[in-house]
Amino acid sequence: MTQFSTTRRVPHEAGQVLAIVADVGSYAEFMPLVRKAMVRNRREIEGGRRTFDAEVAIAFDRLGVSETLYSQVTVDMERGTVTALSEEGAVKSLKAVWTVTAEEAGTCTVQLSIDYVMRSRALHFLLSGLVDTVARRVMTAFEE
Repeated sequence: MTQFSTTRRVPHEAGQVLAIVADVGSYAEFMPLVRKAMVRNRREIEGGRRTFDAEVAIAFDRLGVSETLYSQVTVDMERGTVTALSEEGAVKSLKAVWTVTAEEAGTCTVQLSIDYVMRSRALHFLLSGLVDTVARRVMTAFEE
């Protein structure tokens, strides 16, 4: 399993950042490499959490890579987390966790941790170099 983690302090309220991270259906509007994002089966679960199924199409044109990732997403506003789990399609195993923690007035810490294994060794090898780049571009977007 390949692991990646990055943490940034950003000049935004934690609730605002968490709401953006949880809005998977809008990812195509602001996330690098995301071409399409759809959300289905939204439901409330115990503890004030909500869950839904997500379909996110990514493309890295320079390398000719495009893939659709399917995951089950759980949003826990109280704990400040958004967790995506998948074992479908090209993904053998994926766990991506966003953790947003309030800091001093108007700032928060955003952590993104990703553990994954792709079904194809070639795709896994290719993505291992891209995950770091893409995650850093995503985190930079929150700093702006």
